[in-house]
Order: sequence, then C-alpha cells, then structure tokens
Amino acid sequence: MVKEHHVAKPNLTYAEAAAYLGIPRSTLYSLVARRRVPHIRLGRRFVRFPVVELERWLRDRVVPEESPRSQHK
Repeated sequence: MVKEHHVAKPNLTYAEAAAYLGIPRSTLYSLVARRRVPHIRLGRRFVRFPVVELERWLRDRVVPEESPRSQHK
C-alpha cells in the first residue's frame, strides 16, 4: 500500500513533484509530454502537479503481491 504524504502545498512544481515521486526530473518531463501523469497546464511552460492526484496515480499503480502457487498438481 502506498503511504499517503500530506504536503502543505496542494500543487507542486516539476522539481518538487520529481522529488516527491522519487524520479529524475527528465522522467517527469517525459511523462507529462506523453500525458501519463496527472498535471495542470496553465500555459505552455507553466505546469503544476496536484498532490492529491499524484497520490491517487501512485496508488493505482501498486502491483499486488503474488500469492504462492500451490505445488499440487
């Protein structure tokens, strides 16, 4: 389960969002260009990342543990 972090700012900059997600800023730029991460674009170069949406985005990508398969055939 993804631990929810409560950040004082509701919207993050590229640098803040990359640090929050633990990824390089260049990866975040790529995700935004491909519309793969939630963001708000208020102009050509003005982009912000809502913390609530980033938390939801991460939660939706959690891969559940695989249960041990039975050895019986």
